[in-house]
Amino acid sequence: MEPKINFKGGGSFVNKPPKFSLDGCTIYVAWKNTIVSYNTKTAKRLKSFKGLRDSVADFCVHHFKNVEVVTACSVRGELISWKADVGLRLLKQRLPNDAQIESFQFVDQISDGTHCRFLVSWLSNKSIRFGLFNTENHELRNVQVKLKVGSKYDVSVSSDAHSQSPFMAATCGNQLYYTKFLNGRIYEYHIQKPKYFTCVACSPVEECIITGDSAGMIILWYGLESKQPSRAVYHWHTLPVQCLSFTHYGSTFFSGGGENVLVKWHMDNSHEKQFLPRLPSTLEHVTVSADNQFIAVATADNAIQVLDSTMHIVSVVQHLALGTRFSGGIAYDHRTKAMILNGITGHVQFYSPYDMNLLYNLDIVNQNKLSQEQNVVIENTNVTKFAVSSQGLWLATAEERPDDKYSFELRLKFWCFNSVKQQFELNTSIEFPHEASITEILFQPNDGDALKCVTIGRDKKFKVWEILEVDSIGKEEKAWNCARVGFYRNFDCEAVAFSSDGSLLSVGFGPVLTTWLPETCELKCSLVHPNNRSNITALQFGVHNECHLVVTATRTDLSVWNLLSLCMVWTVPLQVSLLIPNPTDLHMAVFTTDRKLFIFYPGSSKPLHTQSVEENVVAAVFIPSNSQKSLLSWCRTSQLFFLTDKQEIFCLGTDSDENEALDLYIDNVSTSMFSHMQPISQSSTVTKSKPIVHLTDLSCKNQQLKKMLDGPVHTMVPIRFTCEHVLKSFILERTVSS
Repeated sequence: MEPKINFKGGGSFVNKPPKFSLDGCTIYVAWKNTIVSYNTKTAKRLKSFKGLRDSVADFCVHHFKNVEVVTACSVRGELISWKADVGLRLLKQRLPNDAQIESFQFVDQISDGTHCRFLVSWLSNKSIRFGLFNTENHELRNVQVKLKVGSKYDVSVSSDAHSQSPFMAATCGNQLYYTKFLNGRIYEYHIQKPKYFTCVACSPVEECIITGDSAGMIILWYGLESKQPSRAVYHWHTLPVQCLSFTHYGSTFFSGGGENVLVKWHMDNSHEKQFLPRLPSTLEHVTVSADNQFIAVATADNAIQVLDSTMHIVSVVQHLALGTRFSGGIAYDHRTKAMILNGITGHVQFYSPYDMNLLYNLDIVNQNKLSQEQNVVIENTNVTKFAVSSQGLWLATAEERPDDKYSFELRLKFWCFNSVKQQFELNTSIEFPHEASITEILFQPNDGDALKCVTIGRDKKFKVWEILEVDSIGKEEKAWNCARVGFYRNFDCEAVAFSSDGSLLSVGFGPVLTTWLPETCELKCSLVHPNNRSNITALQFGVHNECHLVVTATRTDLSVWNLLSLCMVWTVPLQVSLLIPNPTDLHMAVFTTDRKLFIFYPGSSKPLHTQSVEENVVAAVFIPSNSQKSLLSWCRTSQLFFLTDKQEIFCLGTDSDENEALDLYIDNVSTSMFSHMQPISQSSTVTKSKPIVHLTDLSCKNQQLKKMLDGPVHTMVPIRFTCEHVLKSFILERTVSS
């Protein structure tokens, strides 16, 4: 059975505004081709509404045939309605046109509530067209509004909940369009250039709308069926307004933008407003529940902050935290069994690959995020590189503020895991560890008192860091210190790797592969091929019986060197973008710039597996697994996870692979060829201390209790019927000897 690429998680789920259930107890979000529901107060995932073949264009929550339904439309025009409480499909139709759907919004119910009308927009001949879709006769009636493609546009609909004449408003560039569906007449207005509209919202109770523009101003429009409509200006934002939303009664509204601040406005007094500052990222959408008890704020870091009516955070729905780039790549922490990636600005995130849940964010820079200003780029300190030791005891991070005009900042920090508090704590902070940016951080494979860490920088040097005993206030503490510095012929260094037992360090200087003793920084050998003069961008040691081989990658070639014979074993022309080692097995992975994936053994130039990848891969890592049912031997001990430029996580595996976690700690014995002389199992009378287990692994093992606690409260049977079975499950069985 050939392995295939499977989607695992990631990707944005805040592209579309979140929606509340009619009672406000559930919040719905669109994620790829699925609608996912969460509990408003606990952020617990409830159910998924599946059935669409393509991505969700938009969705809505409304009444249909006297029940609450969730209706979604795909980008190809497929429409499905599910019953909200149980997830049963009530309706499936297809829009009559075959164009790409851009938006989809509920308008009203017709035919005594047995059918509905929806406002649909689609792409047609380089323009955005609108139409009213009737589920009764499957007709799509055109609405005479036409928007230009290429300009930022937004659409809002006011249903007939409080009016017998629903209307819509659309903005595109500096133009505003308003129409009632009853008569179809179009009214057009504009603002002075270079300003342009960014968002629009319709009042749910009266015929007025609000618009946001690029200058940060909010305009309230009244009397839109006249030549000179009345306007009221609300101005606080310094950046473009990204989102607007009325409350259910229409007396107040919310706004947000790049300042990371949610603003609550009162329509009758533009000077009266409340603020919720320091949200984690730019506000993308704001939605208010029908009873005005909850506000959902979707932020650009792929999170939804659920607030109560007093603007206090109730819960947070968070998927993979998305940033502008994942410069640190992916590291695997054996202690928490989590992938470590760049998170929101100044943070790293711990993300579980087994259930695709965000465990927690770790604040590295400990600074408030600075919002941008008009026509000015303000740099924030961000994490550029990180590495974790083999047993998860130490974490090293590099942070940088790339402001060459005023003050360039560069720090190297070492974090120690506190087993009592179950969190990483800052141990050492070094200002300007290199004279230029740090390009790579790497720990020795095995933890211990003599653990070393190596950093390489754009100052053409590598530095070896060690743990030393230092005097603190009243006691001795451990701290990291630079022990040795290495360089070679003033060449740039871009790649570094440790041997599998940590006894040898290899650094790529320009086209030269150099090997060093990490204890003394003594140069052991330097290897270069006369026909390959490109700079080495990545290198890795082999493991087990191939630990004497070193794989090097340049922008044009992939090569393997033998450190015993000091000769090149093989080389192939390949434009390598990523070289990924596997610490538990012999094989490695290579991603190329032409979107190809190769799995290979260092001892052979013939690949084990070749696969095409649809997107550009920016980071990858091998995750331990226990897939004993896999027919392929190289798929049994680990799986390859990779992150694309669309910030989606995929996995290379077979259908029979089981994502079962391995032990928390890997074997401390060296994996070199000499380590096979040591016995695998040893007997001793010395009592061994139990390893410290992270709290994320201390889950409830009692299935009866877990089943009772996880069930929805309104579906639980009376406790008197279940307590006997739960109590019996706690009784330990004993074998009585005869």
